[in-house]
Amino acid sequence: MTTGRQALGTIQGAITQEQQRLGEVERRMSEASRRLAELDVGRGEAIEALARLRLEHLEQGRAAHGVADADARVLAMLERRQDRIDALHADLERLAATVVTAEAERERVADALEDAEAVLDAAEATTQARLESDEAYRTARTRAKEDARTADHAAGKAAQSAEERTEKERAYHDDPLFMYLWRRRFGTSGYRAWAPIRWLDGKVARHVGYEGARLNYTRLRELPERLREHAERVAERAEAAHAALEALDRAARDADGVSALEAARDEAATALATADERLAALATDSDAAHEALETTARGEDDDYREALAFLASELGRDDLQSLRRAALATPFPDDDAIVARLLDLERDRETTDATLRELKEVAARNRERVRELERLRADYTRQRMDRPGSTFADGTLVATVLAQFLQGAMTRDALWRVLEQQRRQAPQRSDPTFGSGGFGRGSPWSSGGGAPRAPSIPRPPSIPRTPSGGFGGGGFRTGGRIGGGGFRTGGKF
Repeated sequence: MTTGRQALGTIQGAITQEQQRLGEVERRMSEASRRLAELDVGRGEAIEALARLRLEHLEQGRAAHGVADADARVLAMLERRQDRIDALHADLERLAATVVTAEAERERVADALEDAEAVLDAAEATTQARLESDEAYRTARTRAKEDARTADHAAGKAAQSAEERTEKERAYHDDPLFMYLWRRRFGTSGYRAWAPIRWLDGKVARHVGYEGARLNYTRLRELPERLREHAERVAERAEAAHAALEALDRAARDADGVSALEAARDEAATALATADERLAALATDSDAAHEALETTARGEDDDYREALAFLASELGRDDLQSLRRAALATPFPDDDAIVARLLDLERDRETTDATLRELKEVAARNRERVRELERLRADYTRQRMDRPGSTFADGTLVATVLAQFLQGAMTRDALWRVLEQQRRQAPQRSDPTFGSGGFGRGSPWSSGGGAPRAPSIPRPPSIPRTPSGGFGGGGFRTGGRIGGGGFRTGGKF
């Protein structure tokens, strides 16, 4: 079985190996780009030799000018470029040494955190065992659980009543005569009407059995509100009981020194996070140095471009090209030897240029693998997969999928899924759901982890308050029946 920290070491080893490969590719790229410059210089020298031969055969009294000086300038540019390459290599060596030191420091901090978590876990388990034998604590815990259970039941009843109210109100709302009288507040002290209207409304009310229906409808509307208020009172009592239990938990932790051990654990966790941030920063610096070195190795730095531009300008002058064509047309063997040398240089340059292009592609792939591994390592430590007790069921599989990832046969997401599926976490001695931690609201017990969540004690639903006269009617309809009210409309009145 592979532990989380062993797997992290495997990932770090893969990063180191890929960085070494990248360094080798960068070295070969530097050699190829320098070889290209040397070939261009050699080509310039060959063209200069052709020019000198041509001048001698034509018996002209003037020598070729400017080419030797141009070569000197190009070599000076290349020398400055080499100095920068050496400086970048020195930076990478320094960063590599710093990473080794930082990794060792992280190992030390990880060991300290592992020890602190083990001590804290044992201390919490001891405190929980002591509380289990405390009669007053057990009474408070029982009260909190019973109050939470009562609050849950009351909230459920309030929610059910609110749903039933909506369903049962529909029958009343669908009867236009009842709603007409209800909107006019008939049968209450708020009813106002002229005598003839009062007489007619009374006749309608007697005919449809309005008074009994009104009382039922009033109770139907009031019951959910009363249940909600009751549920709120019960929830407040449950909150108070839970707060009292949590206070006992925290007091016991403080008395047994658990809180101090938790602070020490948090300090070690902060140190580990700082170590990971340091390694991430070093990875960023290393990536930047590699990128600068690759830019130089590819011949894309300013010095190299300036040298090539200057040399191309010198070699591309019309008089040099004319000298070359004239030399090829002469019968002298010296000219033929120089032309053969130029052809060899051109073939060598084509081969070297093709090699450089291939190395650029290889370097790009290597750098992407390094970056992917660095992101994998950052996610791995961020998720604390290397925490104490973290293991992988099949260590061989973890090594295999890492190898497949490096070979390009597996994506980073697929690799991460395998790591998550294979991960196992050993149980701790202390119980994060002990006491006040068993209510789903977070826990004062360290192994419960994290900030308190929202209270689990259910809150009753809000009941919409419908003012009198607030219901819509729609035209008068007869023949409807009000459930529970026991009255019928229709007929004459």
